[in-house]
Amino acid sequence: MMQSDQRGFTLLEILIAISVATVVLASVYGVFATVSRTGERLESDSEAYHQARIIFDRIGRESRGAYYRSGNDTTLFRGGGDGSAAFLILSTTASTPQSGTSGGIVQVAYTLEADPDVEEGTFLLRRREAPAFVADPSRYPAARLAAGITALAFRFYHDGTWYSNWESVNEGQLPLLVEMTLTLRIDGEDVPFISSFDLPQPKGAL
Repeated sequence: MMQSDQRGFTLLEILIAISVATVVLASVYGVFATVSRTGERLESDSEAYHQARIIFDRIGRESRGAYYRSGNDTTLFRGGGDGSAAFLILSTTASTPQSGTSGGIVQVAYTLEADPDVEEGTFLLRRREAPAFVADPSRYPAARLAAGITALAFRFYHDGTWYSNWESVNEGQLPLLVEMTLTLRIDGEDVPFISSFDLPQPKGAL
């Protein structure tokens, strides 16, 4: 009668197998965790870029439709400041239903205010739109346009010079360009986005 030569695993072999399995599982988990974090970061970045593009598209459209006439108190173009004090107010033909008008010239104002719902140092960008002819545009509510903003700055270009502030009542005209720097907080980091918009000019002004 032949004796079977089968035997079980030794304790050393079992420990080695467990160690190898642990290393493999840890490596697999690390890969998945890295992929997950990368995916979350890409999604967060994508949302921020999308938000910046929407803001630039809107302000660009309104800037290209800017309307100012010297001596006409219902038209204006005013902006400046930086950080949390930046603002832009302009008359424009690029109206939306927010003003309650079916077209024509409106006054649009962009301002920042502290966001009480998130971490300190971030702001809300608010947009107010009112008919250009009303005596008190501030009675029209300002809509929340974007959050997570840490800084906002405008610059104005005219006759070869950049200005940090512009007041068309004093200058008597619109600037040639508006540059906007919008800084958003993305995963704890402040990321600036910059764009510029051309404004309409009287014939022969360029």
